[in-house]
Amino acid sequence: QSTWGLLIVVPNMTDTQQGAKDDIPLVLKVRRLCQPSLQLVKPIVSSPNDMLHQSDVTVVPGDSFDKNADLFPISPSLVLPQDFGNIYIGEKFTCYVILSNNSNMRVQTASVKADLQTTQQTFKLLEYSQPSFVEIDGSLEFIVEHSLRESGAHMLLITTTYKDLMNEQKAFRKYFKFQVLNPLAVSTKAVIIQNKAYIESQIQNIAAVPTFLENIIFNPAVPASATTIAPASVPFTALESDQIVVDPNLLAPRDIVKRVHVLPLPQPFKGTDCLGRVEVFWRNTSGLTGHFEATPIGLKETTTDDVVVSVESEPCFVTESTPFELVLRIHNRGAAKVTLELHYSLEEMNAFLPLGTSGLSLPELPAQSLLPFTIQLLPVKTGFHTLSGLRLVNKLSNAVYVVDNLLTVYVERNTLSE
Repeated sequence: QSTWGLLIVVPNMTDTQQGAKDDIPLVLKVRRLCQPSLQLVKPIVSSPNDMLHQSDVTVVPGDSFDKNADLFPISPSLVLPQDFGNIYIGEKFTCYVILSNNSNMRVQTASVKADLQTTQQTFKLLEYSQPSFVEIDGSLEFIVEHSLRESGAHMLLITTTYKDLMNEQKAFRKYFKFQVLNPLAVSTKAVIIQNKAYIESQIQNIAAVPTFLENIIFNPAVPASATTIAPASVPFTALESDQIVVDPNLLAPRDIVKRVHVLPLPQPFKGTDCLGRVEVFWRNTSGLTGHFEATPIGLKETTTDDVVVSVESEPCFVTESTPFELVLRIHNRGAAKVTLELHYSLEEMNAFLPLGTSGLSLPELPAQSLLPFTIQLLPVKTGFHTLSGLRLVNKLSNAVYVVDNLLTVYVERNTLSE
């Protein structure tokens, strides 16, 4: 069952009222409905020979480790919320609105309205317009809820109208401000390999509590079905932490997990503004579900030049710290012959190291002809990486041909080096 955490006691939350407070016979309170948390305990275990065991301090004997239930770190008691707490995008915001009469006469109410304002739009949560009387020490009670889809500042606005002793209609408003946090940081990138789009999604838990991932799916915008090919049991190390995800579905704070989705592209494929989007479903420590949609994923168009470099055979996967050969093909589309030198820009090659000398001279390439050659690369980082940083210099005209985004492969973790 849910318990009530008072909404207006949060330090970083403003409670503003419009109207003369001294003349208002009604009192408005808003309480957030949220789950209680588990109480963690730290039992003290001692040996019969320890001084602590012989003192007046209550401890648990060490030889009863498997018998005494007091050693279980979770208490059977639940901790009621002491403040508003954290609320995350994808969760459902539920609050309890209480309009009570603390005066010495009954009050006739005309309407009670509740709106939730975000930075982009306003949602109507409650619109009660049935005239009724609130007796002395009586109250009107409502439950309002809303599924949160935006992060940032949210403003709960409650407007109440009533009639005073002179039968004159009056109104007052109260504002309750709270912040909606983003529990997950989702980054995506997409590449095309052999008429298939490979979408890599990286999900990091940026919340202060553990999060259980129920499902990570990719909803394509093109008429095709996406499949997941990354092993669900492969651990990934956090960017700024040495912590490794043991269970890929249970993310501690700052843990990272990756998924790779494969989307067959319809042929002929001319490009699309949107391939689709990644959706993440999770549960928090109280078992409440959440849902998050990442931004749409698109592809970038490439340009051509007189000298074009292509890959004869594209490997989909390579292994970290294991050299591999790449057969390239240079196509001279110009009307004159060229004599080229191959140079490497190590800063732009990122996850690959060339196993060769920069400035290698290539054979003369006549106009409208092809030249195949082989290079060796050493992958040094796991994940999806794009090969860039190759430069072809024409020794006759000193023209420089930039070869970027030549190849994208998935670098698998080398399990033999662990």
